[in-house]
Amino acid sequence: MASFLTFENKKPKLQSLSASVYRAYILVIDETPALPEEIQGPITAGTPISLPNGGTYEGNELKLDVNGVDLTPLLDYNFVGPGPARTQITLTFDLDGTKANPDRLAFYLD
Repeated sequence: MASFLTFENKKPKLQSLSASVYRAYILVIDETPALPEEIQGPITAGTPISLPNGGTYEGNELKLDVNGVDLTPLLDYNFVGPGPARTQITLTFDLDGTKANPDRLAFYLD
């Protein structure tokens, strides 16, 4: 469980976050996956992608990046399914990484 530092009557206090922090990634490659974090591409726009490691999100708190570039909800990706435990997203563009140069899709839930 993640925590952060707050102050109570000018004394530091370690406060726990109510929800856990989620950070995971997948690598899109052009051949049969050899590692758990790899998936075979290409992934075309509109194809549902499941969050790795059983990740879930409720609403728009999920953030994504591709190869280190932050994505914008609705412009670059869409949330899939009803809350409160969504498990998939779709992208508005294709991912076509290779084994030598994979596309890295990272998921963040802070």
